[in-house]
Amino acid sequence: MYNKVIASNNNNDCEVEEFIIKLNTENLSAFLSYRDEGNMNIVVSVNSQENEEKRVIRFKKILADDKAKCLDFADHKHELINFVNFEQLLQKYFDNADKFTVVPKIVFLDVDVTDLNNFLKHDRPVSRQKAVIGSNFGLLYRDVAFLPKEIYTGNQPVNGTFKDTSTFCIEIKAKQGYLINDEETLCVRKCRYCFYQYLKLKNEKINSVSSYCPIDLFSGTPERINRAIKGLMKNPQNNFKVFCDGKIVYNEYLKCQSSLHKILTNLFPNVERTERKEILFVSLIRKILLKDFSFCDKNVEVSSFDDDDENIHLRNCSMYEAWKSLPTNCILNSILKTQLLVSENFSEMEILDKSKEPINYDVNDQTILQNYKIGSTALDCSIMLTFRRTTPTITTSECVNDTNHYITLKGPRGFYENFIVNATIVDLDLKKDSIAHFRKYKKQYHESKLAYFDFMEKHSKQNN
Repeated sequence: MYNKVIASNNNNDCEVEEFIIKLNTENLSAFLSYRDEGNMNIVVSVNSQENEEKRVIRFKKILADDKAKCLDFADHKHELINFVNFEQLLQKYFDNADKFTVVPKIVFLDVDVTDLNNFLKHDRPVSRQKAVIGSNFGLLYRDVAFLPKEIYTGNQPVNGTFKDTSTFCIEIKAKQGYLINDEETLCVRKCRYCFYQYLKLKNEKINSVSSYCPIDLFSGTPERINRAIKGLMKNPQNNFKVFCDGKIVYNEYLKCQSSLHKILTNLFPNVERTERKEILFVSLIRKILLKDFSFCDKNVEVSSFDDDDENIHLRNCSMYEAWKSLPTNCILNSILKTQLLVSENFSEMEILDKSKEPINYDVNDQTILQNYKIGSTALDCSIMLTFRRTTPTITTSECVNDTNHYITLKGPRGFYENFIVNATIVDLDLKKDSIAHFRKYKKQYHESKLAYFDFMEKHSKQNN
């Protein structure tokens, strides 16, 4: 199925693997299926046999009427080689990168792009169809919506390690996990994400402000992480998705209670009360986010929590010393430490933006630009939390090669729920121009603050 060649960049000493897949219109449905998409890319699943590692291909999108770029194979392949090299560079900046990141391979799909777009069209949201796949070249990834084969044995006893259980994956776009140190931010204690909610509201991109706050998620405090997860579940926007066996079953378009109820029932069939199932679900997500995959966790107690009735518009994004609160080897800490490269290089970026032309950058300037680029990549990444329930009668050694990927939750009446879990960082997309991104970052943050203060002024007048 895969013909392997080596792709190289003339301006880079690194070589990356490239695969060629030959298809025709008749067998597209046997090989590919639509998975998901964002503003810039479409992701398709590569259909595989039961014993094969599952994979996805990510294709770059262009506007449907932008035909010229469809023919520019050489430039796009060059761009993908640079992307893969950048992903390899990122390994040096993320703690535990070998556990949390996946470096893709370049793939060339030998099929007519028009046929490919027509094949996917009926499964795509209508609102997204102004853009289409623009090239046969894409990026081949391990499908993180499923557990990697190396962490579980795949044993399928008659009573079933995974009998009647599905593989679930939670996608969280966590966003910036620290406060910006400026006067207005410190005065009202709002983070970048929470300010931006009011700009999106003003521009009618959302109908209501989310109660999710990244500062809560990165706090390391169970109660605050619970609040963040519940905020995501209540108002997912594009920050929270649930996949079941590779299919989206809960997101901003599928956030009805019946969808959530099906998910919870599938995960916790032995728990009767919906409220208790939701508590276990939130606890499981929190547990994976804080998990140190270098050792095996012990059983964890879970307790009830209350909804946060605090006025969402007046609520503070309380800061914390995250590097003291988060477990050293957890995925949240890995992301936050990399994000802080933006904060650590912010003042220097101001100087470069105002006083230097690119032609005059020295080695130190290039280091500042690269550190900012790495940090800004972490600001927009996604966290994929993958898990599958095992039956209580199966021991850990029967289903897991690596017991560090095993979690047990204590449910009601002393009943234990067992899961094989994994965590991955994805969407580590290269920012081509650090200065351009820096200017956009500042402009958006300024407009977000203005939108918030304008909203609060109108809100205050309405209440008087």
